Formats: sequence, C-alpha cells, structure tokens
Amino acid sequence: MNVTKKMFALATGAVLISFNAQLSQAEESVSAGKMGTGKPFIISANVRQGYDDNIYTSSNNERGSMYTTISPEFWLKYPWGDSTLEARYIFTARHYWNPGPYRSDWDYSHNFNLRFNHNFNDRLSLELRDQFVFSQSPQLGSGNSIVRYLGDGYINNASAALTYAWTRQFSTVTTYNNTFNNYSDNEEHYINGQWAGHSINYINNYFRNGVSQDFRYAFLDTTTGVLNFTYDNYNYGYEHYKTYDSYILTAGADHYLMPTWLLSGRVGAQMVEYEVADISSSINPYVNLRSVWYYLPKSSFEASYTYSTGITDNGNYATSEGHTFNLDITHYWTPKFYTTAGVLLIFNTFDASQSLSQYWSLQSQGSIHETTLQPYARAGYEFTNWFSLEVGYMHTTVTSGDPGRPYWDNQFYVGVRASY
Repeated sequence: MNVTKKMFALATGAVLISFNAQLSQAEESVSAGKMGTGKPFIISANVRQGYDDNIYTSSNNERGSMYTTISPEFWLKYPWGDSTLEARYIFTARHYWNPGPYRSDWDYSHNFNLRFNHNFNDRLSLELRDQFVFSQSPQLGSGNSIVRYLGDGYINNASAALTYAWTRQFSTVTTYNNTFNNYSDNEEHYINGQWAGHSINYINNYFRNGVSQDFRYAFLDTTTGVLNFTYDNYNYGYEHYKTYDSYILTAGADHYLMPTWLLSGRVGAQMVEYEVADISSSINPYVNLRSVWYYLPKSSFEASYTYSTGITDNGNYATSEGHTFNLDITHYWTPKFYTTAGVLLIFNTFDASQSLSQYWSLQSQGSIHETTLQPYARAGYEFTNWFSLEVGYMHTTVTSGDPGRPYWDNQFYVGVRASY
C-alpha cells in the first residue's frame, strides 16, 4: 500500500458505505394480479409486439426489425415467523422478424431475484440478496457503464447486510457484496456489425468484492444522519490493466418532508487506485442526491443525481467519471389508467491519465466526452386485477468523441399482461 493510499485509508478510518437506494413502491408493485390471503405468489405472462429501428445499436450499420416478446414471470413472497422470503423469476424470449446476418432470430434472457430477511430480535436483523441476469438483448447498464449488444453473457450480484440498533437513535449497517460479470467468448459476437473476436470477453469480464459500513443517527423522527465508507475491488481477469480499488467516504442525511416524501443526500470523496502503476490514481468528489415523493396512493415522482467514477465498456480507458441524472413520474389518472414518463441523462468523461491505449501502441486520444440521453414513456390500462394493456416508447442517443461508440435507437411496443 503506497503512502497516498495509506493516508486516505487512515483518514476515512472504519467509517461507512455508499448510498444504497431502497426499492421504491413502483419497483415492487405489479400492474395486474394481487397477493391475497393464502396466496403468497403471483404468476403472470407478458406478450409484446414491438419495433426496434437499430437492433445492432450501431452508428454505421443500422438495421430495423419487428419483434415479438413472450415473458412469463413468477413472484413468491412468503413470510413465516421472524423471516421473509421473496423470489422472483422472469424469462424472456424475443423473436426478431428481420435479424440480419449478425444475430440469431431468437434472444433469451433470465432474471432471477432472491431476498431473505430475518429479525433475530428487536435490534438485530440480517438481509441476504442475490440477482442473476442472463441476457442477449441490447441494454443500458447502471451508473457510468454503457452495455451494448455484447453477445451472450450473465451478471450476478449478491449482498449480505447486518443491521444492529445500538440505541433508539444510533444504528449500524455492515454490508458485504460481490458482482461477477461474464461474457461468453465465441465467434458470434459483433459490435457495429463487425466481428469483435475475443475483445468483449477480455475487456468487460470482471469480479467485484466490496465491504461497506454505515453509521446512522436519528436526530429527529424525520431526519437521520448517515456517515459511510465503502471499499470495492474490481478485478479484470483478462484485462488486468483495468483492475482497480475504489474507496468512497461520504456524509449525508435522509429527511422526510412528509410521510410520503423522502429527500436523501450523500456527499464525499472517492479515491480510485489502479493495479498498473503507469495509470494515474485519482481522488474525485462523490455525490448522490435523491428525492422520492408518493403524492397519491399509486402515483409517484422520483429524481436523482450521481457523480462518481466507475466501470466502462470502452476498451481504451480503465474507468470513466460520470454525471448521471434520472427523472421518473408515474401518475394514475383514474384507478385503472396510468402513464409513466422519464429520462436518463449521463455525461461521461474518459481521462487521458486513465488511457490504456499505450499498451496496444496506439496514439493517445486524450480526454474525451460522451453523452447518453434516454427518454421513455409508457401508458397502461388495468381492465381487471389480472389483465392489463400497455404501450411504450424509448429513445436512446449516444454521442461520443470516441469513433465507433455513438449510436441512436428507437423502440416501440404494445403488450398485454395477464396475472393470477
């Protein structure tokens, strides 16, 4: 451990974790079907018909295609005693009517979520979570990461959090988490219509281990102060030049303006240190701000902003610094008719000091900027508790100073959902 790293670690001490946003009601609700007494599960199926005008997410090889999606889902929520078990599995099969030469007619994905909570007593509780996702379809990742059509691959996130209330006002949350991101390596991988060979697997596979510690103090019934420290190690097995350690120290608070309106903020510093000495380490601000307001029983408004340094799929840079804005509003105009609209906006910077191009004898491009804009809108009508209709639209535009990365995409769909 070098002197800079040692001083930063000592200054942050045994302090705490980065902000983990709680699941909102909107994320946990369902548009049709309800769990009733004696029925701890929901079984549903979605069928959608849509159109994607750039299925390769390419800037120079755009191809449009109709698609049909079939997606059954099973959701279990089973409480017993002091414990609760939740499990959710979603299978998606998408058929492209005009796939072209660079992808198969069918894409399949599996999404499995598991959550277990146990209260040992009034003070001590344990929560275990795991999410496994296998995907072939194009998608945007969270944070600073933009994940295009990278071929078959899976990602697994697991965490264990122990909460202890030392007094009525003071509590701690100790968390361990890990992520395993893996892309298959076969000759069917293409980016922008060009064979990507082994680069997808080499550049994007990583394993993350992290620990975090929260110290929380309730100053008022409506206000809790939070001090947190998080350490993460991102280990890229093939592309070891990208391996780095992240240290985040933040202070902030959660405040309820009213019982249904939460304001949350974390402000601090993040240090990133790379395994390769030739890549400069950095200390940057870390900011996470969030507001969630349930202004009606089924209607909500959510806005968030994050500034941090994180992973990237850009093979010429180790990481990227990014400003991420997120806005989402869901409104029920009647008990059965609702609309949802929102936008995701990401401003990324790839710093020349984190450039990897020297290792492939390429001329350094210096610092470059990249912007991702993704507005979306949905409307739905719930005919009954078990049957609903939904239409939606999503647009994605990526502009970048790195040639080959910009692209745009439009997706439309109409679908029905049946639940039991």
